[in-house]
Amino acid sequence: MPFNVFELRGVYVFRVDDASVPASLERYYNEAEDRYEVPTADELEALPGKWRTVSDLDAYRVIFERDPPVSVRSTAVFVEEGPLRTTLLCPDEAAVERAVEAGGRRVETDG
Repeated sequence: MPFNVFELRGVYVFRVDDASVPASLERYYNEAEDRYEVPTADELEALPGKWRTVSDLDAYRVIFERDPPVSVRSTAVFVEEGPLRTTLLCPDEAAVERAVEAGGRRVETDG
């Protein structure tokens, strides 16, 4: 199953648990955020296995009024906190479903 690489503010971010990341990309690991942050699309070619670039993030974003459960928040690739709401960027569709089941709502239904 391919994993998602998100194009976020000019940087390519992703998390991998089961895939090995080549040494050439290890320097882009952000330990504080537990994710890789690669500055150029060309460098992504070094990734092994199947992956895809996601530019339209809304399908993977879930909004929580107040704080999301720790179990859901800990899997997010990116967390955006605002007044009285938190938006999570989930790594895949399964994580989106878990976040919605935990009380969040998809960004595309926000309004």
